[in-house]
This record gives sequence, structure tokens and C-alpha cells, in this order.
Amino acid sequence: MDTEQYEEAVRDYEKVYQTEKTKEHKQLLKNAQLELKKSKRKDYYKILGVDKNASEDEIKKAYRKRALMHHPDRHSGASAEVQKEEEKKFKEVGEAFTILSDPKKKTRYDSGQDLDEEGMNMGGELVTQPGVNLTAVELGILLKTLQRESLHDQPATCSDLSSAHLKETCDVCGTVLGA
Repeated sequence: MDTEQYEEAVRDYEKVYQTEKTKEHKQLLKNAQLELKKSKRKDYYKILGVDKNASEDEIKKAYRKRALMHHPDRHSGASAEVQKEEEKKFKEVGEAFTILSDPKKKTRYDSGQDLDEEGMNMGGELVTQPGVNLTAVELGILLKTLQRESLHDQPATCSDLSSAHLKETCDVCGTVLGA
């Protein structure tokens, strides 16, 4: 579908939602907005010339083929304009491979999530990995968005947070966060 068709669909769903504010219409509007957003970004599968269901090996093989095809050294004798275009394509191939070869990034890309919001999940909550040092601001966001009880539903969350820079005591277990 063209971007114009997605834009038209969003406008139509906005009109429908304005007349009848139901959960179903709101969800349809959100889906149309997501598809519009996805249609405006680079198609990494197309850049690598692979199917959306391509395996890791197929992605890697396609990357190598496209990277060799567009490598700047292969076009050193070409005009400056051609060199610039091939360099751009080479960078796009690298960018596509970076996203599609990383399972987490690929999942985010396929689901339409913003790739530059890597530390955020769908609910806007900060997602951390064990051993990650958080800034005081990040810890404050985390503590405000998560309920104290939910900290104990995730393995070792309090000890993971204890390396942060903001000192606070967990009401449930007494762990000093940021100590």
C-alpha cells in the first residue's frame, strides 16, 4: 500500500473515531497510524533483498552480497556522483544488517516500534538489564513507573538497581537502592 493510502486510512479512521468513540474504533485508528509510520521508514528487508521471513543465515548471506556490490573500493574509478551513491547504499546495507541481525532490534522493527527508543518498552517504562548502571533520573523514572510490589516479580531487580546513583530504600525488602 502507498503512504498516501495509509494517510487516507488514518484520516478516515479519525473521522469515524470522532463520531463514535469506541475501543474498536480507537484500536483501528492506532493500527492505521502504526502502519502509516511503518510505511514511511526504510524497508530493511528490501535493502538487503530478502523476504520478511528470512533466516539469520539468509540475512547474513544477503548482507555480504550487497555489501560487496556497493563497497566503495569497487567504485573507486567511477564518477564522484556514482561513488557517493554507492557509499550511501553501502551504509544503508550496513544499517539494515545491524537491525535485522539483532533479534531484539529485528523484533522492534517488525512490530513497528521506534528503534531510537531502544530503552523504552510499549508502555513507556524504562527497561533495564542486570548489571546496568542507571542515572538518578533513570532510576527515578523506573521507580515511579513500576509499583514497588512488581519489583519483586522480576528476579534480582532490587540488586540490579543498587548500582544506581540515587539512594532509596525499597519498602518491601529493605534493599538500599543506589548504595
